[in-house]
Amino acid sequence: MVNQQNNLAGAYSGAGESYPSITINPATKDLYGAWSSGTTGAGRGLRFKKATYSGGSWTWGSEVEVDTGHYTLNTDTWLVCRWDASGSRVVIGTYTYTGSVVDLMQYESTNFTSFTTRTLATNISNATDRLHR
Repeated sequence: MVNQQNNLAGAYSGAGESYPSITINPATKDLYGAWSSGTTGAGRGLRFKKATYSGGSWTWGSEVEVDTGHYTLNTDTWLVCRWDASGSRVVIGTYTYTGSVVDLMQYESTNFTSFTTRTLATNISNATDRLHR
């Protein structure tokens, strides 16, 4: 699994990537990874990849653009990717920057090529409002 995390982390060579969050479908052993590739804009923001398991190894699919308007830093924000077996979907939860404020976001996908977005909280600018404190 550590090797696969290193493969995912090296999948994008832009500046400012964060460590990826990886989850597994225990039934198929497929891996799902999400990460932030720096600030906002084309090729940036939140990214995703699926690795299909077959014959004892994983093959990484194409990179998917989740959201180019949000990103995480290595401090004060977070991103987590989880497999939801009951919904046969990947759920990505983020506490991300959009510039000077922080948003709490949720992204879901069952086809792993596009994501639906749900804003849970927005414009969290006061430190006492931040969930991680």
